[in-house]
Amino acid sequence: MEQSQVIRLMLVCEDRVFAGRLLRVLREAEPGSLALVGTVAGCEEACTLVGRAHPDVVLLDLDTAGFEGIGRIGAQSTALILAVAGERDTAAGARAVRAGARGIVQKTDAPETIRKALRKVKEGEIWLDRRTSSQ
Repeated sequence: MEQSQVIRLMLVCEDRVFAGRLLRVLREAEPGSLALVGTVAGCEEACTLVGRAHPDVVLLDLDTAGFEGIGRIGAQSTALILAVAGERDTAAGARAVRAGARGIVQKTDAPETIRKALRKVKEGEIWLDRRTSSQ
């Protein structure tokens, strides 16, 4: 992958098992496509790190930071935020976008789906599944 297409990623997630598994599968599928600039377990840490690390995309676990975390982190940086939801809740996607996220993926989504969502969000697109976007 070209250097200009590398996604500088910051992960906000307190679930270490999920975070570790997610990062491993994202890196293995497309080596060199991600540059992890930070992993934090809370919104306060994310607000501090986002200004120093300059990620392209923040992958934010809603179970960790909630919808209010989207706005707080977004106010600290120009990074694009892709929310991660633990449950398939179509209202969560619309609510996340209203809070400032560029889209939402589910923890149960296939790694390919999450990788595609990260790329699309970095390219400036909104990422929502069909059920969410039809609301």
